Amino acid sequence: SEALNFGYSVFETIKVVDGKPEYLKLHFDRLFDSCKDLDIPIPERNELEENMFKFISSREGDFGLKVLVSKAMDMPLVSFSTRKLVYASSDYENGFSGVISSAVRDENSLLTYHKTSNYMLNFVEKKKALQMGYSEPIFLNTAGMITEGATTNIFFLKEDKIFTPKITDGI
Repeated sequence: SEALNFGYSVFETIKVVDGKPEYLKLHFDRLFDSCKDLDIPIPERNELEENMFKFISSREGDFGLKVLVSKAMDMPLVSFSTRKLVYASSDYENGFSGVISSAVRDENSLLTYHKTSNYMLNFVEKKKALQMGYSEPIFLNTAGMITEGATTNIFFLKEDKIFTPKITDGI
């Protein structure tokens, strides 16, 4: 299939706490927008949501839920998987350390703006950062502007204002 051979899939990772997915509408909106933009057949929303809640109810505890929609001929192929929540409250209190990645985000590339299964670069760069003693690689765009981490969003707090890169910078 195009999904396996070419990584023709999009996904969302949703935090599930007490059996409830957080920010579900926003995640689904982004997932369906990505399907539309990348010509991936769009699953029926009510059916997807119903199957997702069945999957969630069969699991215990809090977790990250990955919803993956792949292009399989002219049909959507949907899969669900879970992972442990990776960040503890102490991580947020202590913060994270970052190192500038040698890989550059291309703010002109269509794929930069979608969560696709083409995530290998993120994991290669994350592994390098961890080996150097940092929590996360920080990607710059072609103009040298900060965009995001391999698995994190970046924001700064200054005088009670939150600053984060613009979407058009390549996040």
